[in-house]
Parts: sequence; C-alpha cells; structure tokens
Amino acid sequence: MHTARLAVGILLGWALVGCSDDATSSSPPPAPTSAADAGAPPASAGVYIAVVRGKLAGATLAEAQAMHDEIARGGEAAAKAAGDFAHDAFLGTKMLDSIENEFLGIDQWNDGAKMQGFYADPAFQQAFGKLFAEPPAVEYFVHAPTWTGWGDMRSGKPHDPHFVHLAIGTLANTDVTKNEAAHNAVAAGGKDPSLGAGNLAHVVFLGLADERRFVAVDIWSKGDAIEGFYSNPQFRQVFLPLFESVKEPVYQSTKWHSW
Repeated sequence: MHTARLAVGILLGWALVGCSDDATSSSPPPAPTSAADAGAPPASAGVYIAVVRGKLAGATLAEAQAMHDEIARGGEAAAKAAGDFAHDAFLGTKMLDSIENEFLGIDQWNDGAKMQGFYADPAFQQAFGKLFAEPPAVEYFVHAPTWTGWGDMRSGKPHDPHFVHLAIGTLANTDVTKNEAAHNAVAAGGKDPSLGAGNLAHVVFLGLADERRFVAVDIWSKGDAIEGFYSNPQFRQVFLPLFESVKEPVYQSTKWHSW
C-alpha cells in the first residue's frame, strides 16, 4: 500500500472538508434490503449495539466455538423476541491494540432498554459467563446517524473473512456537537483513501450512559492494509486529537453461530 499517498489524501481531504458545512452531515443508514434483514428496524429508528470483549475459557478455539454456539443457539429465540436482530462473533488478531483470539461479540438491537435488561438477566449471565475465563467487558451504544459514516454493519458479509477495526474510547471534548464536528471533518477527509485501501464501512456509535464514550466500527474486506493505514503518522496527527483515550483492536470474522 502506498501509505504516503493515502496520508496525503487524508490530510488534504480533512483540510478541505473542515472548511465546508457539509462535513457535519451524513445520510442515515440504509433500510433493510433482504429477507435476512427483516428483523432490523427501519433506517429512521434507533439501532443499539452491545459490544462484548473477553478472554475465552476453552482450552482450544474449537472448544470455545462449541461452547459459544451452544449458548448462542440456546438463547437465539429469546434474544430475537426481545429485539436482538443480529449477532456476530469475531476473534482478535495480532494487529494494532489487539489481543490475539480475544472474543468480540456485537449484537444489534432495536430497543436499548430491552438490550440492557437481557444482559442483566441472571440466567443469561450464568450461561454466557461459561464462555469466558474471566468476566467480559460489556458496553452499550446507540447509533449516531448524523455523524459522518458510510456502509453499514452488513457490509462485510460478502467477504470471508472480513475484518473489523474498532476505535473505542473517550472523546476529547465535553460538548458532543464539537466532538461530532471534529470527527466528521476527519472521517470525510479519510473516506476515499480508506475505501481505496479496502475499507467497506465506517459506522459510529455513542455510549448509552455517556455520549463521550465512542466506538467506530470500521469494516474491511481484507487485513493487509489495516496496520499501515491506521499507523500512518499523518493519519495519527488528525485522528488522535479526537480522543482523551482510545484503543484500536482489530478482529477477524468467524464461522461461529450468528444471525
């Protein structure tokens, strides 16, 4: 990958977009387009995600997958009935801030209160906890549709495997509108270079309990350009000031049970 050329594109785009009123707007996520998406809410409705990260308990990945799939299949009907319209499982890579083979689960919900209630249920916690060597980190977010983004959470599905880069952390400013404007300028400037490097989607969510808590789900069709793109010094120059603190783990898709 020509990282210098990508960085120039990011910085040039960022500078130009920073002078434009268009930098603070984006289109809402597209409506479901297939029968598989029938449980998803319309584009105008809220989309919530539960992000689960943790160390797996199984002695091998095969054991961990078997345990995960048993739990996921056993809870699928109840989860869907409560509003969980998508469940995807990923494993950590060796890239950036990743922990190799760390579990990442992303569940998409159409109701934030029901989402939190489902994970708080003692019976679910008891079953789910068997998957992990220690209690996992569970965080709840809501989609931020006015923040600049592209693609959607389904964008990686045609690619096997595909990769997910998370920018997860605390935003720098206490004013959410200033955080949005700063993010949108950087994201709009980096869109074309990232798409050229294999990026498929950039989807932004804010914490349910704290709007400064942020996660951007960046979906990639391949892994070979990810480290070079995000570690480029020119990119870091405009990206890091967005945050008080941030981690950037990268995960690979799996064939573990999902819906």
